[in-house]
Amino acid sequence: MHVAQSEGMSEPILRALGLAGIHPSPARNIADIPGFSHLGVAEPKAGVSDVPLSIWHAYHSHIPLTEQDAQRLLLCIEQSESNILISERFVSESVKEVLATVGVELWEREKISMLLGEAELEKISVGNVEELEDNRPPNLENDLVVSQKLELKRALEKIPFEGFTRPVLLEGKAWLASATLTSNEGKTMQSQAIMIENPWGDNFLRLEFEDLRSFQMEQIHWNGVWSNDHDVRTNVKEMLNKRISPTSPEVGKTSLLIWFRTLESTLKLDCKRIWLPGWILTDKETGTEYTIEGIGGSIAPFR
Repeated sequence: MHVAQSEGMSEPILRALGLAGIHPSPARNIADIPGFSHLGVAEPKAGVSDVPLSIWHAYHSHIPLTEQDAQRLLLCIEQSESNILISERFVSESVKEVLATVGVELWEREKISMLLGEAELEKISVGNVEELEDNRPPNLENDLVVSQKLELKRALEKIPFEGFTRPVLLEGKAWLASATLTSNEGKTMQSQAIMIENPWGDNFLRLEFEDLRSFQMEQIHWNGVWSNDHDVRTNVKEMLNKRISPTSPEVGKTSLLIWFRTLESTLKLDCKRIWLPGWILTDKETGTEYTIEGIGGSIAPFR
């Protein structure tokens, strides 16, 4: 029987399993059941299990996992295998007890975040800064991910209710900008910058190329209005402008700092889609969802 892929996050979850050294292969004769998908069976892993590992996935829902859901799963699992349930749904203590009766190992969002989401988002990339310093334009690609700037626990400090979170990527825009700058004295120099539009926080920010990385995770698209061309160009020019010390050999020795400002006719912009680190926060009582962006911690209702 064909093993169906679980909804939404199967690829990142498989990557997280891989980071833990678990590599499930599709298993025949194991059917999905309502609310669950079977991701496959992995070979025995030293220190984890002496028997094959059967991997189940409860994909995201606003409704917590119930004892009835757990009992339905237990009817389908093979007792000759170790079983791991990866749950994107909230799991209460009573449901955990049901799963534990037959030794089902539960991986909740925190576990996946530790293996994939948080570890990837918080890791500081050591990029090649020389690409920016020698005036060669970096290769800015679509769908790169900005490194996380804010810890989740700090963002949650201002939340007046209890809930549970899942890491996501929030859509943004990046402009690779370059231009010739000119001073009042007629001197010129080149400047380039990467500017990010963060619609979830309603702001622009300058980004260093080494703060960009690439990985897969659940992606949330922006359905609101993007900044217009005038606002983009105004913010980009401010980021490109430089105030140079008179000790710089490019400027010469004078007594005052010299402004180099963007020459409008030379401004070049290359726009790419980019992803910002963040979370979806679900109110435990109401099921209402909110986005939290991981740059400045802005919180807004989701959809």
